[in-house]
Amino acid sequence: MTFLESRDEMFTMLNVAWGLNAMAVCGLIPVILWQGQDTLPIPAQGIPFARATVNHVDGRQSALTNDTGNDLFERTGFLTLQTFGPLASGKGLTIAEGLANIALKAFEGKASPGGIWFRNCRINEVGVTDGWYQINVIVEFSYDEVK
Repeated sequence: MTFLESRDEMFTMLNVAWGLNAMAVCGLIPVILWQGQDTLPIPAQGIPFARATVNHVDGRQSALTNDTGNDLFERTGFLTLQTFGPLASGKGLTIAEGLANIALKAFEGKASPGGIWFRNCRINEVGVTDGWYQINVIVEFSYDEVK
């Protein structure tokens, strides 16, 4: 699995969970601003949204040669989903928390079909930011890349 493949796989898992569950939290499916689409505008005040990023932080060679004659590298990092609930709704905290829980449940105690292992999933309450209540979900991951 490569950097691009791992990011695509994580974002797909999040997008599926989001599509299935976000409507129940806030009556619509909020837009997610995906990493690489950073030029998209933030939704108007009063509309919840989220921002997803993947950051690789470590890579180490875990084997010189595996059974197929390739080198094996362990890649680790974290996925962050920032959720934003509009304060104007009077439910900013509730909305941000509900959306954060969707992401938490999408990854906690799971592995992806391609072998990404998720651990240490957590919610971090950031607080009020420019008319939004912000809660972040941080998910650590690791996978092997064969070269």
